[in-house]
Amino acid sequence: MRLEEKIITELEGMNLNGAKILDLVFEEELTRISFEITDMEIDFTATSEAEFKITALKHSGQLYTDKATLSNCKGWVEYLWTTIYPVLDQYQEEYAKESQTVALTATAKANQETVLEVRNLHKSYTLNKRQNRILNDVNFSVTKGEMVAIMGPSGSGKSTLLYAVSGMDEATSGTVMFNQRDISKMKPNEMADIRLNEMGFIFQQMYMLKNLTIFDNIILPAFQSKAVKKKSDRKEKEEYAKELMRKMGIIGVADNDINEVSGGQLQRACVCRSLVNQPKMIFADEPTGALNKQASAEVLKEIVNANREGTTVLMVTHDSKVASKSDRVIYIEDGGIKGDYYLGKYEGERRLKSREQTLNRWLQDMGW
Repeated sequence: MRLEEKIITELEGMNLNGAKILDLVFEEELTRISFEITDMEIDFTATSEAEFKITALKHSGQLYTDKATLSNCKGWVEYLWTTIYPVLDQYQEEYAKESQTVALTATAKANQETVLEVRNLHKSYTLNKRQNRILNDVNFSVTKGEMVAIMGPSGSGKSTLLYAVSGMDEATSGTVMFNQRDISKMKPNEMADIRLNEMGFIFQQMYMLKNLTIFDNIILPAFQSKAVKKKSDRKEKEEYAKELMRKMGIIGVADNDINEVSGGQLQRACVCRSLVNQPKMIFADEPTGALNKQASAEVLKEIVNANREGTTVLMVTHDSKVASKSDRVIYIEDGGIKGDYYLGKYEGERRLKSREQTLNRWLQDMGW
């Protein structure tokens, strides 16, 4: 039996409308309703009693199968906090565990096909004859198809870690295996070839060439690739770039200069550029950090869609709402990994609130 069915059965055993309660929980309505009623109870007087009962009864059809249960309104509030919420908390904990099991099972089914494996990674630099450690003995791996978020306080080493494992910066010591190859020992030209053909990059600052149109910026990495040798290859890449732009809703600005589009459109163009060579993995450093709420949601949607279509993603973010759409969150502090939490695959908006709440509780435990 699915967890939702179990929880609905348990709540209905308490004379409750279990399915409706779960819907309200996902919409964060149950908390609002309970606070609305509890706030009235604080100043519970003869004059406010009627208003209190009306508010409680207004929601009785949503929460209860038997309206008579609400005859004692004060008892309803107590029952809500002492009986219903503990059941729902248990449900959230079980769901988190189930998600972790699903994630681990998916990894096993993929035969643990590891795209990125980091072992004993250290990064330090010397300033005024003093050694400063940025990364300290970092170990983790990312399997094919995963979307992993890296979180942590400012200055913890998140971006440094992303650059070190993607070959944009050299580590002081340690091993970085990308697609079964040790990129930490590669020559600069070899690393540049892998970054161009097998990796995609999205940055907080939207780096694009000012003398090129949006479309030309997107297609440029494809034309630089050695895979494009013939005229037919070039035409195929152009069509693929246009397909990406259509998916992301920016085909209408293909011929615009980069200063003739919004920040959200420009960042979606950067997502297109990161995907144009069909990379094995995308590395994203605060991809929504410089955007407003709507543009941020649009860009994140495209990154999630790319992951659903099979592209592995490693993303640095300071935003728990962004991280909650990842399969897994790695928490870094003082240059080392403090925690690693499985959320499971993001399945849509219905469970997003629950995922955010679960993740935020874990982040608080981490000291966020």
